[in-house]
Amino acid sequence: MRNPYDMRTRNRRRIFFLFAVFCALIMLAVYWVAYGYALHYYAYEDLNGEKSYISRVTSAAFEYVASAAVSGSSSVSFEAPDMEALQKASRAFAWRAVALVFLFALLWLKLSDKVSTSMALNAAHAIRLNDAQHRELYRLAGTACIAAGIKPVKLYVVADKGLNAFSVGSSDSTAGIVLTQGLLDGLSRQELEAVLAHETAHLRNGDVKLMMAGLSSALLFSFLSEVLFLMAFNPKRGGVLGTVVGVLLGAVCAVMGWVALPLMRLALSRTAESNADAEAVLLCRNPQALIRALEKISKNSYVSVLANHPTMVAMCIAAPREKNSLVLSLTGFFSTHPPIEKRIAALRMMDGGH
Repeated sequence: MRNPYDMRTRNRRRIFFLFAVFCALIMLAVYWVAYGYALHYYAYEDLNGEKSYISRVTSAAFEYVASAAVSGSSSVSFEAPDMEALQKASRAFAWRAVALVFLFALLWLKLSDKVSTSMALNAAHAIRLNDAQHRELYRLAGTACIAAGIKPVKLYVVADKGLNAFSVGSSDSTAGIVLTQGLLDGLSRQELEAVLAHETAHLRNGDVKLMMAGLSSALLFSFLSEVLFLMAFNPKRGGVLGTVVGVLLGAVCAVMGWVALPLMRLALSRTAESNADAEAVLLCRNPQALIRALEKISKNSYVSVLANHPTMVAMCIAAPREKNSLVLSLTGFFSTHPPIEKRIAALRMMDGGH
């Protein structure tokens, strides 16, 4: 049986692999969607002062049929116009689209951390905790950060009786841990220290950034599917082939955006939670404290302001929404967190089965 201490190494390999796949799929999808759109567009539009490719093909076919009818011979050759100029223009358009998306992605990576952090804090109605008034809490968080090798983080509170917590930000200036008031009131000092260590592990591993990358990829493919479907059924653009290709590409993007990537993101979220549990024990050296904290949290983890935000649900230490249906609980495909019972069992194994 694998030791829970191995989770960090395995999780990092999976994170690198999935992130590389996301980037490759996005660039590949942008190129082929742009190439297909340009090929379809230029086929029906005049190019370099010449008639459109479809017009030239139609004219050439008409001349072939007319010549064959006049001469009474079917041996007249039919030569379609050269597609080289059409393909060259389409490739140039596709590479420009890839370059534009790449530049936009770089800009987004620079700004997304502050934007996503601000959005998460505003959505949760989180309030910054004053350092002077909560010295002990900041001391506990600072100890966990020092053990994890990261800079001290900001602390926030959500005015809710539910017991939950999540981390935000992926840089030194934006990193923070959000705790509910119910968590502050319901846990002991050692249990709070264990929860802070759990969230600190998320920050060190870059799990917040990974969740944002998975969400962005899913949203991108969903957007591409809608664009492709609109293009495929655009009445101003003729051609059965264009419609078929647009529908097929749109269906592929829809499956990626609505099914494959979300399921992959949820699976990664479950792995990240188990990994953070294991690393929390390494940071605070008190598995029993984290076990007790998880037991208390499991009894009342519902937080109304977080329940309707899918991304934030995946970021919390426990799902802040009502219990899943029986089908979802049995399959586990759409679960954002592994069952609390399994997490506690793994922690007990780390503690020598106690």
